[in-house]
This record gives sequence, C-alpha cells and structure tokens, in this order.
Amino acid sequence: MYKWLVDQTAPFFARGLRDSADYAAMRYGMTAFLINAVKTLLLIVVAVCMGIQRQVFVFALGYGVMRTFSFGVHFRHPAVCTVHGLLFLLGGSMLGAVLPDHPLVTMLLIAVPSILYWRYAPAPTAKRPMSENNRRKFHKKTMAAFCIITVLGIALATCGQATYANLLMTGAAFQSINILPVWQRTTNNSNGGQR
Repeated sequence: MYKWLVDQTAPFFARGLRDSADYAAMRYGMTAFLINAVKTLLLIVVAVCMGIQRQVFVFALGYGVMRTFSFGVHFRHPAVCTVHGLLFLLGGSMLGAVLPDHPLVTMLLIAVPSILYWRYAPAPTAKRPMSENNRRKFHKKTMAAFCIITVLGIALATCGQATYANLLMTGAAFQSINILPVWQRTTNNSNGGQR
C-alpha cells in the first residue's frame, strides 16, 4: 500500500530534483512519513478507544525524545514496525500507569536506562550508519536528553504527579531496550559494531 501511494505521488514532488540520489531520498522520506502517519493514527484510535490517551501521550513523549537521539531498531516490514510500535507504546503506557510510587521503582527507571544509554547509544542501523564523530555527538545528545527527562520526572513526582513521572520515565526506559545489540542482530540492522 505504501509503495503504491509513493509511486503515485512521487513524480509530482520530484520536479526540480537534480539526480537519482535526491529522488531516492525523497521516496524514502515519503515512505517513512506515511508509515509513521498510519502508525500514529492507529495508536490514537486505539488509545482513545481504551481511554488511555493521556497515558500514551506522556509515555510517547519520553519514548520519542529518546528515540530522536538514540535511534535503535528498525524493522524492514511496515506491518512488523507497526505491531512493535503499538505493543511498546500501549503496553508500556499501561505498565507505566500501574507502577507504584516507590523510590526503588524511580531508581530502577533511572539507573537501568542510564547504563544502557551510556553503553549503547546511539544505535546505528544499516540505513542510518554513523561516523565516529556523529556517534559521539549523538551520544552526548542522548545523555543530555535522558538527564532532562529524569529531572522532569523527578519534578513531576515531587509535585504529586507520580503516575505521569512513571509514564515519562518508563517511555525513556522502553526506548533503551530498542538500542540493545540483540535487536541489531535479530533484525540484521547492524552496520557493524557498537561501542
């Protein structure tokens, strides 16, 4: 479905492109946009039907901010990508909403992702390889983003919003799972080695 839609609309947007590399990049961007638009719409519909749209939004905020800088697993087929995203976002939202407001939970939601981000972020893929210079840059951005999310989570918990703090931190923690090397090997997405 995505391929057909991109095939139909790409020539319209291709006017003015200089070479085939620009055209290929445009097609890749269009495909990624369509896949993400469909996933987001499906997520919103399911979350509203389940009555957990606020929880999903807060969870997705933590997850999405960390995904922006740490990258991680990319599945080759859009259906697998959609199922993985829905399971992570809906399941993680439900888990984050029921976690107890306990210092041990907070420490685990900070410590485990901190270690994983420090060790494995960013996780390059075959379609998005990185030079060592870019890895260092995105590693610093990942750690800075996680620090900001952690401070925001602690502030929310201090203000009596423990559920939202847990959701935000759980979103960041779930994204740290996506950068583990096992995903790279399982999906054959590695571009050769992690730090």
